[in-house]
Amino acid sequence: MAAAQFQDVPADDPDRDAIEALIAWGQFGSQPMTFSPEQATDWGTLNRWYRALSLPVNPEWSRQASRPLTRQEAARFLWRTLQQSEEAFQSPAGYLQPEHDSDGDGRSDRDDPLPFDQNNNNVPDQLERVVAVP
Repeated sequence: MAAAQFQDVPADDPDRDAIEALIAWGQFGSQPMTFSPEQATDWGTLNRWYRALSLPVNPEWSRQASRPLTRQEAARFLWRTLQQSEEAFQSPAGYLQPEHDSDGDGRSDRDDPLPFDQNNNNVPDQLERVVAVP
């Protein structure tokens, strides 16, 4: 098992995947050594995290302003969104068949280390699409 990214989120923490996916896939820059999962945050933080991942922000969150939220809960919201996204890696017809090119980058799936990432930036294409946020 890989070492935990944050000192206060141990490798066996059930929310580790959610928290580390948030940081790994977003445009967050360098991070401190701690995540402070139990620290109170606000719904604006969750909005910023979604925007950092080019994901649509739920307009209902602005009505949740008085409801308490921790950083760990915000990470769980985001993780569920990522898991439910279209990029669930359901095998498309022909995937891994000779000469099939899932992402259309000119490399067959069998020879492409990132067959769902046309620009090969380590973010699956369907997760990186930009969504206009009001």
